[in-house]
Amino acid sequence: MVVKTTGETARAKKPPPPFYGKEDRRFLRAMYPSDDDNPLPDAFFQLPHFSYVKDAITAWFDGRDDVVVGGDNFVYYMDGDNRANLAPDCFVAIGVNKAEVLADDSYFVWRAGKTLDFVMEIASRSTAENDLGDKYRKYESLGVGEYWMMDPSGGEFYGKPLMGFVNVDGAFVPIPVDESADGEVTGYCEILDLTFRWSAERNEFRISEPHTGKQFVTYMEYLKRAESEAAALAHTKDALAASEAARAESERARARTENALTASEASRIESELELAQSEAIRQRALERAREANEIARAESERLRLERIAREQAEEQTRMATERARAKAELMRSEIAARRQIEERAREAESARQDAEERARESEAEVERLRAALRDLQAN
Repeated sequence: MVVKTTGETARAKKPPPPFYGKEDRRFLRAMYPSDDDNPLPDAFFQLPHFSYVKDAITAWFDGRDDVVVGGDNFVYYMDGDNRANLAPDCFVAIGVNKAEVLADDSYFVWRAGKTLDFVMEIASRSTAENDLGDKYRKYESLGVGEYWMMDPSGGEFYGKPLMGFVNVDGAFVPIPVDESADGEVTGYCEILDLTFRWSAERNEFRISEPHTGKQFVTYMEYLKRAESEAAALAHTKDALAASEAARAESERARARTENALTASEASRIESELELAQSEAIRQRALERAREANEIARAESERLRLERIAREQAEEQTRMATERARAKAELMRSEIAARRQIEERAREAESARQDAEERARESEAEVERLRAALRDLQAN
């Protein structure tokens, strides 16, 4: 009876077991070649899928010292007979000494101490018949835990795009797979604790983690994703730098405006109050002071709204990291904000000039009153 390794056991970290073989490796390499100098059959068709399957499962077991993931390696299953071998497209052995197996170049069942736990064959025109016939029977008789067959053509060679078998008491039993109306076929590999999925719509095979749904991607998909994320990060940094510059300029403009208004209004009000010698002049000064207060309150409210708008703009800028694609709209908003600040700065400067003009008029009025007083005193 074959003892299966469950998904949780497969993913758990275990120390490597002892190595069972005793043969000298020089004898092994002479007796059992690790390379027959034959290329992968139908390589142009099989190689992309072959590489993806092997790389994805290798990544899944990364860091495990007791798991060997192989592909297109010889598996010798009978000591003393170098013709008793198989070359699975992908195989996994769990609970073996990884370092020793890799040093052997090939997988020797009697040296590793156990048969394979998992095998996957990838269909091609020249290999499908053997995968369905002779290899199927040999994997079954060797006690391979689970045997999966994936057909990148969508079923032209195997009849189905995805099939799985589990070894129960030395005989393969089909593993149920889910088939949706849109041609998607999904199966769960218990030994590896992974989900296999064939999509007819996208014409692709993918492997994913069943508990999180995280999908293993191809190398080209990984590169494209990395390039996209790098570009988005660069755009976000540029937007943040532009926003920071605009915020600093806004702060400087606000400080200049507040200083100018404070100095101008204080000087004008103080001069009017000190020089007013009649009730009419005092009343006008008080009225102008009230007007100045209203202007100051209005300006304070405007500055408060600007500060709120600036804080909102800063919040939007911080969110740019998560919405990098909104860069163009954010930059247009920042440019508009800067123009509003510059326009308000010009309005403030105009207000200051008006205030200075009114102060000069007040001084002229006072001077006229003084002259009139001197005339009265002279008479």
